[in-house]
Amino acid sequence: MTDAVRKWELVPNRRECIHDAMFTHMLQSRDTHHVDSFHSVATDWSLLGRYTGFRKSEWCHDSPHHFARITDPLWGNRPDSIAVIAEDFTLKDSNGITVPITSATKRSSVHLAELRIWYQKNQDNYQVLTYSAAQGDPTTCPVQAILRILQRALRLGLPSHHPVAITANASDPRGFSFVTGTRYTSWLQSIARSVYKLSKGDSSIPKWGTHSIRVTAANLLHRAQFSSTFIKNRLRWRSDTFQMYLRNTFHVADKHSCALVFHMSPPSETERRILEPQELLMAASSA
Repeated sequence: MTDAVRKWELVPNRRECIHDAMFTHMLQSRDTHHVDSFHSVATDWSLLGRYTGFRKSEWCHDSPHHFARITDPLWGNRPDSIAVIAEDFTLKDSNGITVPITSATKRSSVHLAELRIWYQKNQDNYQVLTYSAAQGDPTTCPVQAILRILQRALRLGLPSHHPVAITANASDPRGFSFVTGTRYTSWLQSIARSVYKLSKGDSSIPKWGTHSIRVTAANLLHRAQFSSTFIKNRLRWRSDTFQMYLRNTFHVADKHSCALVFHMSPPSETERRILEPQELLMAASSA
């Protein structure tokens, strides 16, 4: 176990989870911000990322004015944005019927969402994943986050082929700008500083960034004891490399029990993962 901890600590550039207290801070602060402000936008994408495990390239950008495009000459006439666009999302009602997205679409009318990932880092393209509304906890519901994101795109007049992670920007002639990884990282680090009372130069601050979204998604499912197969399928990994993102495997703390606080359903017996060696050791010690 000591060797495992040492190996874990030596892996460079480990990113931190977005912990429960940070999500709570985001949500409590959201009411004081405009619905199209950067804080509201970043909160929506952070909440959705808990379920999707987005890679940086799949949602945000390097520039507020331009977006990365697929350059494969065989891609054809399909939308060429690497990051997801509005038409990559489909919302459905409780009967599985597609719900048209307008400014008047009611939250109560959407129960399911489909996300199509056209282009992935691992080349597993055209993947479609389905997400269900979190009936017991609407504040962290992925379907509601998607609805807010799509309605924001309509309000701000986003062209259909443009990436949908945008924020209002009165100084831009278009009225919006793309969310950049740099700005999101700065915002997330400010959340961490506020929640954990960290000084500006604290060495832990750089550990929060865009990749924290993917780290958080993996940890939520792992702590809820879903199987490796389930985690790989839902978060789009081809191998067990997601295990390098796991945090606090050796330290059980209530404030990190995201799956319990946010009411995620426990896995069935067929989905439940086998305890790892160090967890078996801890279980035996506490028995």
